[in-house]
Amino acid sequence: LFYRYGYNIKTCYKAIYKKSLTIQFVAKLFFKPGRKIKDWAHELYLSENTIYRMIKQFNEAFSDIDIHIITNEVSIQGAKEAYTRLFAGYFFEEVFDLYYWPFLDIDQEVIVQMADSFPKKYGRILTERQIHRISIITAMSFLRMNQGFLIKEDVTIHNEQAIMEHEEQMTEKLQA
Repeated sequence: LFYRYGYNIKTCYKAIYKKSLTIQFVAKLFFKPGRKIKDWAHELYLSENTIYRMIKQFNEAFSDIDIHIITNEVSIQGAKEAYTRLFAGYFFEEVFDLYYWPFLDIDQEVIVQMADSFPKKYGRILTERQIHRISIITAMSFLRMNQGFLIKEDVTIHNEQAIMEHEEQMTEKLQA
């Protein structure tokens, strides 16, 4: 690991995260759910036991925020689909650079314009990071809907406090 001018500890963490097999697996899992363990082992050049260990570590680490990887048809799921999508937003924000766009089939410019227009309509200005996070969550929502993961629970304004609390827990967990 080399230190470059302008790097900080967060940049170093992100460089380490990118090299982590578990992080690579989780990132790919958002885009290819429903595959078998043996298929993942083959793609990642790992043993099936290693994949099971990575899943077990992930599930233990995120059990308190109700995000887990199921193993029969491998996918990331949460107690509530809305929380899974929030997790994806924070995951990609924490692990990758601010301008990283993992959605090859979704036009980033269109999503960013949409994410930026809603707050402006109500007189709010967001930071670049907030717009990026909203864009990731929006794109992830489209992707997961297309994959068949639908929000069945009520996520209206009445649940805003619960969602904000869950968001804080996710942020703490990913930054730990």
